[in-house]
Amino acid sequence: MKAEVLYNRGEIESAEILCHKALYMADGRNQYSIYIAATFIMTLISIYKGANDEFKEHMNNMTHITENTSYLPQHMHKMTDICKSYIYSNLSSPDNMCEWLKDYKQLELSINFHSLGFANIILGKYLILIGDYHKFLGISGQFLGLNHIYSYVISNIYTYIYLSIANNETGEKEKSHKFIMMAVNLAMPDRLYMPFVHNYPYINMLLDEINTTKDISFFVKNIQRLSKPYEKGVKAINKAGRLLADYGLTVREADVAKLAAKRLTNKEIADQLFIAESTVKSNMKMIFNKLEINSRAELKNFFD
Repeated sequence: MKAEVLYNRGEIESAEILCHKALYMADGRNQYSIYIAATFIMTLISIYKGANDEFKEHMNNMTHITENTSYLPQHMHKMTDICKSYIYSNLSSPDNMCEWLKDYKQLELSINFHSLGFANIILGKYLILIGDYHKFLGISGQFLGLNHIYSYVISNIYTYIYLSIANNETGEKEKSHKFIMMAVNLAMPDRLYMPFVHNYPYINMLLDEINTTKDISFFVKNIQRLSKPYEKGVKAINKAGRLLADYGLTVREADVAKLAAKRLTNKEIADQLFIAESTVKSNMKMIFNKLEINSRAELKNFFD
C-alpha cells in the first residue's frame, strides 16, 4: 500500500494520513487485510513518535481483530503474527516474536511464497538479534533467490543490510562494505530510508565508512536525520513496557503514573481517564508501593 512506501521514505505525516483514510474505509467494509496492514503501519509510526498509548492501542487492535472475528481466514492470523513479530524485532525483543517465524522450515510450511519474502525479513532480524550470524549467512542465499524471483525490493534491501551486519560481526569487513553498498544503491532511487533506520545501531559506522560520494552523503544524512527520533521512540516504548513488566504496574496504573509525572492533579487525571478521583488515589498508592517511591516528583525518573 502507498502508506508503506511513504513510511519507508520517512514521510511519516503523509503515511499517517493515508493510514487513517484506509482504516476508515476498511473498518466499515470488513476489509480485514487492509485494516491489519494500515494498523501495522500506524504501529510503526507510533514507535517513531515514541507514543506509547498509540502503540498499545494499535497492537491491541491487531490482536482484537484476530481473536474476535470468528470467520477470519487463517492467513489473516498469520499476517497478524508477521506484523507483530516484525514490530517486536524492531524493538529488539526476540522473545516476543512468534516461534514459528524463528525457524526457516516452520516458516516455509506456514505461509505461501508471496508472504515468504517479508517473513524472511523477520527471521533474518531474529538471527541478527540473537547473534547467530553464521546461520544467517548460511541461509541468506535462499532469501536472495526468492527475492530475485518475486522482485522483492524491500526484502532485498533488508537482506543486504543483514549480510553487511553478519559479515562485519564475523570479521569480513570488505564483504560488509560490499553488501551495505548494494543495499544503499538499491534503496537510493526510491529514497527508501527506513530499512536502514531500523538497523542503524548496527550499521552507523559502516555507513560512515562508505560515505564517499555526494549522492551517498545525501542518502546517509537522511538516514541519520530519521534515526534520531526513531531511536528515541524505541527507547520510550521499551521503557514504558518495562514499567509494566519489571515493576508489575497494570495498564491503568501506568496510565495514571504517566499523567502524574506530568504534574497533573488527581482530579485532572480522573477527568482525562474518565475514572473516579478515588480510583486515582488508590492507583497512586499502588504505584508508589510498586516503584518504591514517596513523591510524584520521583515519577519523572521513570518517564523522562
